[in-house]
Amino acid sequence: FFPCLAAPIAPALHCSCYKQYIASGPAYNFVQYRTSVKMATDNFQRVNAGVRSILAEMEIFGAAQPVLALVSQLQEQEKTKLTVTVEWQLQHQKLVDARRQAEHVDDDVDEVDMQADALRADNAERQVKQRMGEITQEITETLQDLRYELEDVLLSGSE
Repeated sequence: FFPCLAAPIAPALHCSCYKQYIASGPAYNFVQYRTSVKMATDNFQRVNAGVRSILAEMEIFGAAQPVLALVSQLQEQEKTKLTVTVEWQLQHQKLVDARRQAEHVDDDVDEVDMQADALRADNAERQVKQRMGEITQEITETLQDLRYELEDVLLSGSE
């Protein structure tokens, strides 16, 4: 199995289970990988539902609106990160496949086409990796904002 996908937040670019999947190519074990992705998605949805339940309770007890807004924002950012992770994995697989094909061409014309495909795949993968970095930075900033808001709530509650 691919156990790191079952973690709530798996580091997308260094996930050993994804590396195992890519290494199994070109005859990928997609059924097993799809099962792992489903487990990760189900886990995310379970955690997300739990967080939403806690948010509802916090709202009932009059928690500060900025805290609630930041937690909701964080949930959306994590959802986006999960989507971008899948997109990166697909683009990375295309890149790996394009490079493998380019290595095994006999015809010069085919070789040029394959190298062009590999270059396009490399550019697409780079763009998605950049988006992954951006969303990770957004999550870090939201966590920092949440930390400050919680500090303010705690300090104002102790007065």
